[in-house]
Amino acid sequence: MALSPHSDRRGFLAGSSAACLAGLVPTGAWAREAAEIIFSGGPIITMDPNMPRAEAVAVTGGRILAVGGRDEIDGLRGPSTQVVDLDGRTLMPGLIEPHMHTSLTTLLSFTDVSIFAVNSFDEVLAKLRAAVGQTAPGEWVFVANFDPMLTPGAQIPTLSDLNALSPDNPFFMLESNGHVAYSNSMGFAELGITRDTPDPATARYVRDANGDLTGRIEEPPAYMPFLSKTPTPTQSAMMAAVRGLFDQGAALGLTAVQDMSVGALTNSGNDIGLLRAVIEGGCQVPCIFQNSLAWPHSSASDFHGRPDDEYPDTVWTRAVGV
Repeated sequence: MALSPHSDRRGFLAGSSAACLAGLVPTGAWAREAAEIIFSGGPIITMDPNMPRAEAVAVTGGRILAVGGRDEIDGLRGPSTQVVDLDGRTLMPGLIEPHMHTSLTTLLSFTDVSIFAVNSFDEVLAKLRAAVGQTAPGEWVFVANFDPMLTPGAQIPTLSDLNALSPDNPFFMLESNGHVAYSNSMGFAELGITRDTPDPATARYVRDANGDLTGRIEEPPAYMPFLSKTPTPTQSAMMAAVRGLFDQGAALGLTAVQDMSVGALTNSGNDIGLLRAVIEGGCQVPCIFQNSLAWPHSSASDFHGRPDDEYPDTVWTRAVGV
């Protein structure tokens, strides 16, 4: 469940977010036990065609106990029941983010040329020139979220374009889809990649008809060596970035997220410990990572295909990518 944007999400999510995932129980179908929390006093949208609107919701143990009329739900009030007055605000099922990557928080330090940061390809070029101009010669320039499909006037950069743009700096730019990237000649040279370098399995360094590199790189196995040139963030910095991501999602009404690359954040099984620490530190999204995929560098023994004993509402992974 989620409140309207004017609500106190931290207090609400802490008490009842997990309830949104359990389904709605119509009035008359619950065991007669006192509710821990009762919400009433505002519109309640159930998304249940048999009862699209309700006046009150009772919650116990992080699960919805009952939904129905205010008088009926008040019958579940006990001496220790917390009553939340919605004060006219709307209560509704929370949203579930079905496909995300906590590992992409490592790109936050990159120059952002997403469609949310620029309005045209000319603005993309201006940000790229500024980034190059602010970087000492010989240092890497990293750019993220280029979208050639949605950016007005966008053009696919060639190797000569990138060499002219960044003649004295190795350059790397990742598309927003996470599958395509670009580098200039200095970038390829820094990594020892030439026209004769074999393509990694399931990936490639795109070449022209003459067999020369075009600057385009396809799929993570080919571009991950470029990302290895970025400074390694500290554990605390990674935790802060992930918590910021979850808090941002909670502010938009998310009550669960599904990470599709557990293991990629730290390139090891250490992701689990880091994510647990974020949860224990007061993260606003309480249910995470159902049916996640593990990064290839992690082993199946690092992950669990069952709810974790310490976090019964959390399924870390049901499939391990290889």
